[in-house]
Amino acid sequence: MSTAAESPRPTEPEGNGDWKNLKLSLERPYKDDSGERIPNVLDIQPDGTYIYEPIESADERLKSNLHRIFQERGFDFFEKPEKRTTDGTSAQESSTADGEEAEEPEKEEKHKPMTFEDLNAMRSELLPQLYVALGEMTQARDILESVLSTTQKPPLSTDAPTAGLSATVVSKLPSLPSLQAFNAQIVIGSKDEALRKAAGLFNTVAERMQRTHEQSEQYWINALKIRGNNWRMVPSPLPAGTFLGKNSDRTARDFLVLYGLEESPPAIRRRGIAYLSDVSDGSQLMFTRRQHMRIKVTLIHRNDDGTEHWTVNRHSVNLESEDLNESLREAQLELVDEEIFSSLIKEASSLPTALARVSERLIVIDASQGVELRFELTKDQASSEDRVSPLCALIYHLLHILLLRRHAYIKAERLNSSGNFPTPNPIGYQPYMLQPIIDFLQYKVFCQRLEKELRYASRGLNAVGVPAEVVFDAVGETGEEIVQIFTESRHRHASGEAILRIENKQTLRLTFVAPSNLNAHLAQATLQVYSLPQLSQLLKTEIERFILQQICQLGEKLRGGTWFIDLNHLVARWEAFVYTFHITFDADMKINCAAFCLDNKSGKRASHHYAETHGSILTWVQNLIEQNS
Repeated sequence: MSTAAESPRPTEPEGNGDWKNLKLSLERPYKDDSGERIPNVLDIQPDGTYIYEPIESADERLKSNLHRIFQERGFDFFEKPEKRTTDGTSAQESSTADGEEAEEPEKEEKHKPMTFEDLNAMRSELLPQLYVALGEMTQARDILESVLSTTQKPPLSTDAPTAGLSATVVSKLPSLPSLQAFNAQIVIGSKDEALRKAAGLFNTVAERMQRTHEQSEQYWINALKIRGNNWRMVPSPLPAGTFLGKNSDRTARDFLVLYGLEESPPAIRRRGIAYLSDVSDGSQLMFTRRQHMRIKVTLIHRNDDGTEHWTVNRHSVNLESEDLNESLREAQLELVDEEIFSSLIKEASSLPTALARVSERLIVIDASQGVELRFELTKDQASSEDRVSPLCALIYHLLHILLLRRHAYIKAERLNSSGNFPTPNPIGYQPYMLQPIIDFLQYKVFCQRLEKELRYASRGLNAVGVPAEVVFDAVGETGEEIVQIFTESRHRHASGEAILRIENKQTLRLTFVAPSNLNAHLAQATLQVYSLPQLSQLLKTEIERFILQQICQLGEKLRGGTWFIDLNHLVARWEAFVYTFHITFDADMKINCAAFCLDNKSGKRASHHYAETHGSILTWVQNLIEQNS
């Protein structure tokens, strides 16, 4: 019997969708409309009564399974050793080589393919038996249909043939009710499963489409919010090697958010790129090169006794915010801090008035005497134990202002250059960022020491009964002028003025410019002071001259005679007395006075020293003159 080979069924190409590969299997219904389990039908009686399969409990099923084990495999099944179930390969392996050689031909014959004659013999032997079985099956089916049929249709009346040729109408017998019920169950079950799978497929697709629609809508809402906050947005570039006309419409929805500054170096701007995310459960913005690094400004003040005082700045703590504007602002601050730190590293190696030590993420600068400045690029925030200083915060924000000044200068130079004839500009010149900070700290320390010296002088004069006051103005510019110093590209410095007023009769005026330029305006001339010891000596000289002049005027008023100042002492002569007055200074500008007396008549000599318990120094001199007259 020949069999025809079936033609291969065409398969759908892969990648056209999962719904094309969906297979709907025939499944019997297992629940009715009420949700109850449908029992299995074993048979249907002629009167239409259904015979269902009895429902067995788990215990009964286990009992029947155990009973079948002993019934089918014997009562000694569990007593058989495991070696009886093996295929006996060990015995064959232990046989001699001669036995193996004898068995090899038998195995080869056993696996030898059948010839055409063998197939014909097997066919002639099996076909009669198969035909007999087919007849028996057909006869059994006919008998079963005749027995199980409930209604019999009357036989069709046939007219006697009137001619040689006649036609007979034969109708197909109706199927058995049991077969009809079974076929109905098959159809309903297949439809039920197909409908459920189709409904699940449509539900999944609808949810996916709804989710995609919501994500697309949220994407455009985020894009409008970002653009409404004046952030720069550019279309995403095409992949390398693609044609512009073919794929230009595929990236119309892809945006890049640029949060870097416009005049920043290209390396910094390339790191300031964010992507709008399509994922609903994640962050709305993706920062691929964000490092979360901020500049930490630390000031270390060292006292004369060796103690140190640390102060730092503190950034506003803003955790991962869901607001797009806040996220971009935080990322921009981090990027600006990184640009500032890279600029500080370049300038730290060429500071003219300070010594700097530079590492990868730390810059240490000896800004002034007893003051150390540190810039550190770190992820850690200032802890609660650190002392926060407004001065550190001021330095941090001044760095941002100086960076904007540099960007403004670069932009102005770029716009002023026309064609191939750019405006002349010193090679590599840009407004400094670190030097103004160093000048600011040095100026602060300079003003503190200058005011300290003037306060010492005023305190010393008041201690000896000479009224004195200090008017100190460290910054003489207005707030607007101070801002212009740090924002304009031209080189300017802050300046101040100090006045030491002694008894409303003599005034010592000092003017100074950052970082440490000092000028003394005297009655005779204007002197430039280069150091604080020189200033201290100048103050001592002026105070000494003023006190000696007051003593001279007092003596001429009381006794007359000759009173004159010779270098650093006062000489007085009247009648038979000769007086010499000397002014000396101790630490912290403490004033001392010594008087030497010579009596020409008697030849006696005496020395007198002033103490603070004597009250005013002029009163002490007056009493001394009156006692020796």
